[in-house]
Amino acid sequence: MDVTAVGDLFAWAKAQLGKPYVWGGTGPSGYDCSGFTQGAFKSIGISIPRTSQEQRNAGVGVPLDQIQPGDLVTFTYPNSGSNPGPGNHVALYLGAGQVIEAARTGVPIRIAPMNTTAVDRVRRVLGTSGSSGAAGPAPAASNTTGTVSTAGLQQAGYDAVINVTPWGIPTNPFKLPGWIQGKLGEAGRAVGGSIVDAFAPVALAVLGVALGAGLILIGGYVTVKPAIDDAADKVKTAASVAKGGM
Repeated sequence: MDVTAVGDLFAWAKAQLGKPYVWGGTGPSGYDCSGFTQGAFKSIGISIPRTSQEQRNAGVGVPLDQIQPGDLVTFTYPNSGSNPGPGNHVALYLGAGQVIEAARTGVPIRIAPMNTTAVDRVRRVLGTSGSSGAAGPAPAASNTTGTVSTAGLQQAGYDAVINVTPWGIPTNPFKLPGWIQGKLGEAGRAVGGSIVDAFAPVALAVLGVALGAGLILIGGYVTVKPAIDDAADKVKTAASVAKGGM
């Protein structure tokens, strides 16, 4: 394995530590699990697929007891809502039984012990003919003696395949924040600066507040409309009675 490439890969990955997990995010302000791993390999000029389910076929498969720093590790976690797996989470193996990952909503990008009980596949991308994302053999991963195992530390990132409209907009509304953030980031890089990138979280927050306020207003209207209609009917009835008594 190319030691220089591994070093560059981890230099980029470690520079992202502390950034937020963003569902559907591809950076630069936040990432989901596969957006993070894709960005890491992109930083060293290697293209891999977008989702964790696709990345479980990237490069070539290796047994868990032969894992090396820089390998992709996919995990399968049950009860993962709309993303049941297999391979519903992915991380980069750092070495010494640890991974670097975008774990889940509310948890910043971090270094954590690898949960070997949930390992789905180990995929070697660096130094392989499958580094462009082509599928390779997939030996079954096993919980091999000598590998650190800490159950429950990773959780599926709900990183399901992103379906989009003909205009490239995600059809899943929960993917919109990450998509918007990515587009703002692209705009920032296009103008040669980081101003847009810096304000991406602010723009998302404003959008979230606006959407939330709109939903509250709609919900409030739907809730009070029957009472308003009832009051109007009572006024009409009272007016009719008063008119009839004249």
